[in-house]
Amino acid sequence: MEQRSAYEAWLDDVGSRTAAAVTYPKEFGGRRLASRWDRFVAAFFDFLLDLAAAMPGLLCMLIGVGLLFGGGYENLGFGLILAGYLVVIPIGLGVLGIYQMVLLSRDGQTIGKRKKGLVIVKYQDGSQVGFVRGWLLRRFVPQLIYGLSGSGLFIADVLVIFGEERRCLHDYLAGTTVVQS
Repeated sequence: MEQRSAYEAWLDDVGSRTAAAVTYPKEFGGRRLASRWDRFVAAFFDFLLDLAAAMPGLLCMLIGVGLLFGGGYENLGFGLILAGYLVVIPIGLGVLGIYQMVLLSRDGQTIGKRKKGLVIVKYQDGSQVGFVRGWLLRRFVPQLIYGLSGSGLFIADVLVIFGEERRCLHDYLAGTTVVQS
């Protein structure tokens, strides 16, 4: 007979009481909610992709700063800084952003979520999110609000994920949740 520790018995008891008290759907079309850790890893991977897309422009700006303060090439340095900031970075981020927008609208996934096996679905019925919920309400509107209000709302958005439903503010805004695919 298997012996169980008091801690394991306590965990089972707490888990059964917690599961009984939860009123939101635990499964969406047979899929379980994504873990907070998987969502973090997927978001961090997407951040690294954004950084990689901006890197050519950042390097252009860095070279421009070196030329600007290195002496003799001030005009070229200033031109490289402007080109990196106004042209190269927006092109890199724009191309990646359009690709991510298509993936979100069509599949309910970003590249990071696809790598982690996660998908965004409608909270009510677990169906596909589409363009309005997947990109416009869940991605664009929150980023617009963060840009206008500062980082305070971003921090609040992220902290809400520690609730029982594992949803961020942008999930509530769009009526979505993230599940395992």
